[in-house]
Amino acid sequence: MPDNHDTSAARHDDVSSVIATTPIPMTIDEMMAKYPADKVQLAMFTRDYAGLKKQRASHYKEQIAKGVNVDTCRKGLRRLAEEYTPAPPTNPDEPTDLDPDVQWRMRVLKYRIRPKCLDGADMCVNVDAVLDAYRQGKLRISDELSTSWYTGHMFMGPMPNRDAEDCMVGLLHPQLEEMFGPGDFWAENTVVYSQKGKAVPVD
Repeated sequence: MPDNHDTSAARHDDVSSVIATTPIPMTIDEMMAKYPADKVQLAMFTRDYAGLKKQRASHYKEQIAKGVNVDTCRKGLRRLAEEYTPAPPTNPDEPTDLDPDVQWRMRVLKYRIRPKCLDGADMCVNVDAVLDAYRQGKLRISDELSTSWYTGHMFMGPMPNRDAEDCMVGLLHPQLEEMFGPGDFWAENTVVYSQKGKAVPVD
């Protein structure tokens, strides 16, 4: 239900000034010292973080303009400004000229997937190889294609995701084991974390 709070242009300008901030590059540690941990993780692992914040801000502003839940929406705008990081974190140890989608995927690999691997484990070898390929500009993000890895070697791709999965069901295992020794498979496929996004080499 609409409330009776003032929705004048002056008050709209006041709200706009709250969220109109210029992003300042910050590392993960710097963000953790200033913002709630869950908001830092949201910035790290959301593919289009700027779009997410913009969508939420637009919703709040539209509700305020209609006079609907004005106090609640103003609080929401202020939370966006005060509790949400201005942008995803930077990493001074990584190249700075990578595509934003690639930077996002690398954060997922480094901080969500790799910590679950044991050092030296077969899966770690694959994840590290994929990260190096991103760093060197040998992989980019595509929506429909996937690459397949074994003991740190990309042995197939880019190719449609289902085809890549089918080929990894033991069909090439004997040959790969003969070439590279015992190991495990990795499909560089980001569908678990985003409805879009598969990583494929750059031609």
